Parts: sequence; structure tokens; C-alpha cells
Amino acid sequence: MARRSAHIAFLAILLTSSALFAQRAERPRSHHKAAVLLALRTAFGPAALQRSGLFEVNEKYFVEVEMDDDGEVAGLAIVPRYEIQKELWSDDWDKATNPYWLTREQMEDVLSKLQSVGLLGEFQEKDSVSMVPTTNIRESAERYEDAVLEYRTYTPWDAKAGKPAGPERVRWARILYFRTIVGVVEATQVGRLQSFNGVPVDYRVKLGGRWYHVSECTFKKLARGKRGSFVIPSWPFFGPCR
Repeated sequence: MARRSAHIAFLAILLTSSALFAQRAERPRSHHKAAVLLALRTAFGPAALQRSGLFEVNEKYFVEVEMDDDGEVAGLAIVPRYEIQKELWSDDWDKATNPYWLTREQMEDVLSKLQSVGLLGEFQEKDSVSMVPTTNIRESAERYEDAVLEYRTYTPWDAKAGKPAGPERVRWARILYFRTIVGVVEATQVGRLQSFNGVPVDYRVKLGGRWYHVSECTFKKLARGKRGSFVIPSWPFFGPCR
């Protein structure tokens, strides 16, 4: 009897370990930390400011590696230098006078470099563009083979002429790598009802003690107390199910 119990316990440990390994195996090998850092060095040169995981795009922007709670690469952030070097920030700036932005062409160049070293994959589709109410700010998302690209743009506007006063400016961007989450749903929540295109945007589910933002489509497929699996980031990124 003791031997049988020990055998059952061993099988349970083996199955659990196999399940954990299978879940980790779903993360592309090319997106493990060492591979990502090597690819970024190939694309952008050595690490900036002597900081591992930080690379210079140009004199105004960095690419920064973002890690999850498990120490794995969750994505990449394309951020203005003042997000890293706080002394560069000026309280006198507003949306129009902030000098830190990328042109569309510069943004496309960054994406092209990331694709060339295997950190993005092929473009697949663009989600609905969402205008933040009463501003010239747009939130957009694009789906690639390996990730979702989320970015914010601002277009200066000449109210008198009723037309843009300058080119569209990319303020920041994030690349969020796909990964699969599996487990029992502990809680669900629809957060603040701030909305783009008239629909709620803050659907959340809790698994393993962590909250995850999901799309409306994913949210409707999951039930509290039931085992479920889903891919994050969800798609479509904005807007209703389709």
C-alpha cells in the first residue's frame, strides 16, 4: 500500500512537471532572454547606458526589454529617452511641444530591424484604430506572427485651417509576445468603463493569483471556477468580437 501511494505521488509529480514544461515550451525559443538580447545587439548595437536590456534607437528613443514575473521576456517597449533618463523631462512640455516622437518612417525602420532578427514575425492584420475622445491621439494595434504591436500617435491640428499642422507622431509603442495561460479561473472583472469606439476595454480574469487583461471575446469564453486556457495578448486588441 505504501509502495502504491509512493508510486501515485511520483506520477502526480511527473505529470505536474510535464504540464509545466509543456506550458513553457509554448513560448518561442527565439523569445527567451538570451536570444532576445543577442538579436537586439545585432539590430541596434551594444546595450545603452551600460544597462542590459536597453538599446538605442536614435538620439531620442530606446528599445527596452520587458520581463514578466517569471523572469521571461514579455515584450519590448519603444520609449522616449526621458522615460529612462528622468532628468531630460520638462514640465513645460505639452502634447504639441514635447520634442520626443518618432515619424512613421522611423517607426517602420525599427519594426523592420526587429523583423530582420526574428523578434516580430510577419505582419498579419491591423485592429480598429481608436480615437481617444476630444484629442488628436490614436491608439492602434497590429497583429504579427509572434506578437501584438500596440502604439500611440498624436497629430498636431490647426483648428483655424481645419487640417493637420504637422505629421503624425508616434509617442510610444509596445510589442507584446504571445503566450498561453492555463488554469482555473479564480475571478472575473469588467473594470472602468472608459471606452474606445463605445465599448468597454478593461476585461480582466484572475488565474494563479494574477490578473490578466483579455479581450471581450476571451472574457466571454471563461467562467469563474472553471478550468480554461487563453492566449495573451488577446485579439482583437480593441473593439468588440468579430
